[in-house]
This record gives sequence, structure tokens and C-alpha cells, in this order.
Amino acid sequence: MLDVIAAIDGDKPLFDCREIRGRCAIYEGRSWTPRGVCPIHAVMLEAEAGMRDVLAGHTLAGIAAAVAAKAAPGFGQEIAQWLAGRSGAPRRSREADRRNGADG
Repeated sequence: MLDVIAAIDGDKPLFDCREIRGRCAIYEGRSWTPRGVCPIHAVMLEAEAGMRDVLAGHTLAGIAAAVAAKAAPGFGQEIAQWLAGRSGAPRRSREADRRNGADG
């Protein structure tokens, strides 16, 4: 999953610190923390590392297997038919689907 997220969004940080120390009440005018990140940024870096670890521990195949295990019998075939009916056809808006009584 981490590879999928990186392919879609790129390898960007979860928290984009804009050098908060220069505009933050915690650091404004103080020189006692010239290096490193502020405590807020440190927590966000830890959270990001945890999120990346969780995402790296899951695969599309694993998620698909979990869905298949929980899905009602015949669900896979219904999805395959739904996709087959949509392939090659012009895409309609959700509003058009609602107007036509489709299940979206």
C-alpha cells in the first residue's frame, strides 16, 4: 500500500512544516533551540513513520483477500459484470446515474 500511495501522491511528507519556529509563540525571539525540530514537528514525524510502517505492512492482494472473505457470495461476479458494463462506455456523472436509477 505504501508503494501505491507513493505512486499516486509522490514521496512527500505528511506534515509540511513551514519553519514554524520563526512564527511560533513557542520559539518567537528565542535562541535556545537553534537546531532540530520543534516538539510538534517531532510528534508529526513519529506519526508519519508509524503510518508508513502500517501502509508498508499491507498489500493490495491482502486487502482484496479480506474483502473477498467478508463479501456476500456472488459479489465478485456482480462487480465483474458492473465493470464489464462500464468498460468502453462513456463515463457518466453520478448525477446522471441517479437520474437513470443506477446504483452508481
